[in-house]
Amino acid sequence: MSGRTVITRDAGGSGSAQKMWEALRHARVEQKPRTLAHLEDALFRHYLPMARSMARSYAPDAADPDAHAQAAEVGLAQAILAWRRPSTDGFDRFAGAAITDQLRRHDRLTRPRDRPGATPGVPASGVVVADPASGGRR
Repeated sequence: MSGRTVITRDAGGSGSAQKMWEALRHARVEQKPRTLAHLEDALFRHYLPMARSMARSYAPDAADPDAHAQAAEVGLAQAILAWRRPSTDGFDRFAGAAITDQLRRHDRLTRPRDRPGATPGVPASGVVVADPASGGRR
């Protein structure tokens, strides 16, 4: 064989995920960027259905479900890149937390704000300062 890692998925998925994680761990140690990229991509595709399912259940009536799906994908990618444990035990929980955090961050950044500073012309402090040139009038 040419030294390339071949990734196949089994019907259950868990056995192949374990093999991909093991190969990823070896690629990190051996510092093989191409192999790393392929394995990270394969793991991302493996866990993508979980991320999309979480996005749909997090905001079932979302105005922009694609935006929630993208936020979930970012969380999944961050989890895969951050996972360094030798065992895959707990990765689903770890990824779930990262995905949920990203979905919450997305909601915080996109929902309308009901606080001072969110209204155009009103500073974040909420205090409107009179223009001295207007003689003290606003």
